Amino acid sequence: SFGADWFVIVGYSSGKVWRSRGGKSWIRGVDIPWGGYHRWSAPAYNGRVFCSVSEWTGACVVSDDGDVWTSFSSLPSISHNVCGGNGTLVAGGYNGSENGKVFVSDDDGFSWRTVLMPSSVSSYRAIKFDGSSWLALATDGSTAISIDKCSSWTAGASVGVLNEPSMAGTGSDWLISDKYGGLASFDNAQSWQVIDYPVAAEGFGGTLETDGYVFITVPSAQNSKTRFINTMSDKLIKKMDNEDSKKKLQ
Repeated sequence: SFGADWFVIVGYSSGKVWRSRGGKSWIRGVDIPWGGYHRWSAPAYNGRVFCSVSEWTGACVVSDDGDVWTSFSSLPSISHNVCGGNGTLVAGGYNGSENGKVFVSDDDGFSWRTVLMPSSVSSYRAIKFDGSSWLALATDGSTAISIDKCSSWTAGASVGVLNEPSMAGTGSDWLISDKYGGLASFDNAQSWQVIDYPVAAEGFGGTLETDGYVFITVPSAQNSKTRFINTMSDKLIKKMDNEDSKKKLQ
């Protein structure tokens, strides 16, 4: 996660923390308290604090700069993930009794409230903020959109069951990537179209991010190239090779 001029990584099973100013060199932060007794989500940044939650216990830790972490109130239940933006933190409920729920904090993780989602049959394992709205993706392929800081959600079009999806968005444009390709929406998740990556067998499905103009997907296969997908103003999607994309970004 990036925030407060720092890239921050949290070890999933160790609670160990690394920080970097530019990504070229990394320094160790202070380990999360009792970090090895949990399974930590990737950290989220809401504009004020970093936050990570435990998918084993629902424990919540926050940090101003990703260095020293403080334990706050636990979530109402365990969660797979946490997402941040615009002063809000939101975490998806785990499979089982917490299906169809997300947990929302407006006070930097100090307290959490439960919000019901449009679909009650699946857990929302992927949530993303694009600067103006939130997109949540359930394990059954259901999608939901919120424009009021996650207090209420509206059902979007289903994308079907995906394999380890990652999401990114800008404005009303959203892209979802999994191991076999991607889906794009240009109407805030009301409809989706298939996007074929250059070589499907290269192992896409890694992290997907955007700077507001270009979407970048990092393949999960170690020998694969990073691909840049450029979204044009006329909603045209153009697939570019690594070298051409780098020139456009400079």
